[in-house]
This record gives sequence, C-alpha cells and structure tokens, in this order.
Amino acid sequence: MRMRSLLGTAATAVLMVAGLATSATAAGATPAPAASGSGTTIVLPAPPADAGTRVAAAASPSVSPSAPSTHQSSGASFTCASGNFCAMVWDHSTGSWEVFRFDRCATYALSNWEDGGFYGNNQTGGRATATFYGQGGRWLKDVPISAPPAGAASQDWSPVWSIRNCY
Repeated sequence: MRMRSLLGTAATAVLMVAGLATSATAAGATPAPAASGSGTTIVLPAPPADAGTRVAAAASPSVSPSAPSTHQSSGASFTCASGNFCAMVWDHSTGSWEVFRFDRCATYALSNWEDGGFYGNNQTGGRATATFYGQGGRWLKDVPISAPPAGAASQDWSPVWSIRNCY
C-alpha cells in the first residue's frame, strides 16, 4: 500500500497549481541525453523547487518488489543501460536524485514518489512498453521504447502508484 501524508498531498496540490512544469524548466529542464553504445547516459538536472522544504519529514522513495537504485546528485550522470527502464525521483530525505533501474519484468508498487522526475525506456524486445497506473490500478499512460537519443522524459510522479515495465 502506498504511504501518503495529508501534508504531502496538500503540497503536491499547491505545486500543481503553481505550475510544476515551470519550476522544472527553471531548475534545469529535462535531463540531457548522450548516446553511448551500451545505453543512454543522462545528466540529472537541478533539484525540484521545493527540494529543501520536506527533508525532516520525508521518507525515501521505494518500490516493491525491490529494484536496484542509486543516489545521484544534480549534475551527475548515469547510464540507463540497454534493456532497462529507468526512473528518477527526488529523494527529499537525502537531497539527491534516486535512480531506479527496472531490469526484471514486473509490476512495481511505488512508495513516497512525489513531485516531478524523469524516466527513460531503454528496454529491448517486443514487450518493452512500460505502463503507469494510478490509484486503484487505473491506467494512466503507456511508455514505448525511447528513440535514441531521446534520453529522459519528465513525469509528475504524484499520481503514479505503480509501474509495469513490460507486458
């Protein structure tokens, strides 16, 4: 079950009204891609506009079942390797981006994924379309394989409660 706080939900509503897209653009826009032979290297942008406001009460983003993840600072680069679906979400508890690598076909429940972030679908094969679901399993959107060097696309993670990285 996804954990949400009333304060977090209220803050999300305020951000949506204030224009999350505007703050993401001002903070560094979409991560810059650079194609490589074994994947897409992505440089992470500046933190979200509210990055320092929730540190004390924040819990780290997580997924179930577990998936490999690393923490990266703004300006750092990472490679979303071929065969992976990668998702980047700001971790208010550490003040860094948490980069998840979904390399096993499964439906992943998201916990503490809030505000804006990014994703890149660098999977291979005929079942490589990822799907985002909202509360109660409501379909939100399909994410086909990214066309190189597409890199990462921005995403408001607040309404996303689960990701199925392939079908």
